[in-house]
Amino acid sequence: MRRTFQGALKMLWLDVRVSVFVTWGILLGIYILLAILSMRADSAVINVGVSPLHIYLFVVAIAGLKETSAYALGMSVRRTDYYLAVFALAALLSAAFGLAYTAGAALEAAWFDRRNITFNVFRMGGFESLGFGVAWFAHTVLFLLTYLVAWNLALLHRRFGQFSLYALAGAVILILVLIHRFDGWGPIDRFFLGIGDALDAALWALIPSAALAASAYALIRRIKG
Repeated sequence: MRRTFQGALKMLWLDVRVSVFVTWGILLGIYILLAILSMRADSAVINVGVSPLHIYLFVVAIAGLKETSAYALGMSVRRTDYYLAVFALAALLSAAFGLAYTAGAALEAAWFDRRNITFNVFRMGGFESLGFGVAWFAHTVLFLLTYLVAWNLALLHRRFGQFSLYALAGAVILILVLIHRFDGWGPIDRFFLGIGDALDAALWALIPSAALAASAYALIRRIKG
């Protein structure tokens, strides 16, 4: 098991490493350019946020399954080993991205604490009141949740075809209609407004993350090689 797990993990990393380096290279290049411009300006307002990396992980989770699952299962890699390898890679990428964003936010707070300068590339609302380790944990959990959502969508498509995604979209629309019909938005709004900071959001996110991890395992057990 250890050898096949390591082999699958290495294959998955080789599949994404170029895109990881290119994505971060572009992001850091933009960051350096914006930083230079901001330091030379009398006033500036720059807000980027974390969404580009969430979009990247979403795309990687979908594309990665298509590019690696058939090869891995065709080479007789056990489905459990493949699942563990994908989950391990997702956790490692999420932790690395979370560390980079947390460190970047700390640097921004130290370098760009100037009057008339708003520079938020890595800093986000809800994280600033957290310590370094707690903010890193929160980022990691939220990144991992994004990956798991996309991974499950890709697995549904692989296992049941396009109809499963149409059915899922229909179910979501039906749920939204029922919520609106029975005035259910009030409790939902109160729930989200009651989330105090990013740590609260991350702790709540552990629940759907665990459910999505379990459903991904169930789907992988049933996909054909």
